[in-house]
Amino acid sequence: MRKGFTLVEMLIVIVVIGVLSSMMMISSTESINSAKASDIITSLNNIKIAALAHYVDSFDEYNKTTPATLDIANIKPYLNNGSSLPSEYGVESNNKLWFAKYTFTNAGNNSDIKSKLAGRAQSSGLIKEAKSNADPYTDGNTVYLQIR
Repeated sequence: MRKGFTLVEMLIVIVVIGVLSSMMMISSTESINSAKASDIITSLNNIKIAALAHYVDSFDEYNKTTPATLDIANIKPYLNNGSSLPSEYGVESNNKLWFAKYTFTNAGNNSDIKSKLAGRAQSSGLIKEAKSNADPYTDGNTVYLQIR
């Protein structure tokens, strides 16, 4: 009987561990991109809810008027605990329509996150332009969600 492992056996174990770890890295990167896309959609929906709460509170029943424009400062009190939003998030007003937006600002490769957002655009209402009847989001540096 021999004691220990041969060099070939050790190399095989190292190769198997390397293959398994590379598969894990690919899987975790995919999960991270999917989670980031979900976070963007959730944050845009939170902005939408906050903006609609602001809209209801600022509606003038007597004059039947509503605010035509929207600023991120207007909805800050309606967000969870008045928390501030990262600079990538914002709102935009266009012809009395309101839009929540997310702009990709970092120089890294965001193509996987963008493709995840494009895949979920139809079901979550993401659009590619801040205008009425815009096409669903497919690609680009800014993604919008219509508020009203």
